[in-house]
Amino acid sequence: MAPADAADASGLVVTAVQLGQVLGIALLGSVFLGAVDLPVSARGSGHALLVTAVAIGGVVALAAGLAARAGREGRREGRREAGERG
Repeated sequence: MAPADAADASGLVVTAVQLGQVLGIALLGSVFLGAVDLPVSARGSGHALLVTAVAIGGVVALAAGLAARAGREGRREGRREAGERG
């Protein structure tokens, strides 16, 4: 990337992160509110919290798997580029 484009790229990354955070909070809030029983009781809130925690665990596992895959592909690409240069 050209140094002149670094500011634009940085702004794009920050915007994408913020959008991901907003959508994640909205989705997990919807999961929680969809799982809570009305009228709200301690038992209903606990169940909703458990459902939300399981959903968060699934998202974390998915993100870890995707990050590991991206890391492997990045190392593979780096070795390929090093082989072409050497």
